[in-house]
Amino acid sequence: MDSYYLALDNSFMIKNESETKVLLILIKNLIYWGDCSVSMLEKEEKYLPIDWSDQYVGFIILRKNKTDLAVSYGVTLNVINETRPSIPEAFNPVQPIYHIEDWILNISVEDFIKNIKLNIKELSLLLDAVDLD
Repeated sequence: MDSYYLALDNSFMIKNESETKVLLILIKNLIYWGDCSVSMLEKEEKYLPIDWSDQYVGFIILRKNKTDLAVSYGVTLNVINETRPSIPEAFNPVQPIYHIEDWILNISVEDFIKNIKLNIKELSLLLDAVDLD
């Protein structure tokens, strides 16, 4: 992931391109992912943006199965002007989706949430260190 587009997002902390802003956007996205994973109905699909570029937006495809989540990766040709990293809930990939990877990771909702919480904790520690500077 290139954090350049997170820093440039003027939907949040306007004209601020700091490391603090990037960390806060990452944490907000992870919280959104966790919220999505626990509220999904069986066979529902969510698209969670993760990789912003001038040419595309890469996203995690989250599918709720009976007992777990199926996680894969896709790319849409949305441009950055249409997608803001600080507003992950507004992301809607342009159809048809340009590319979907062949791999699928199956993971329990509990393990998905545990990993998200661990990443939020790590990012929060970095945020605390940045705030001390």
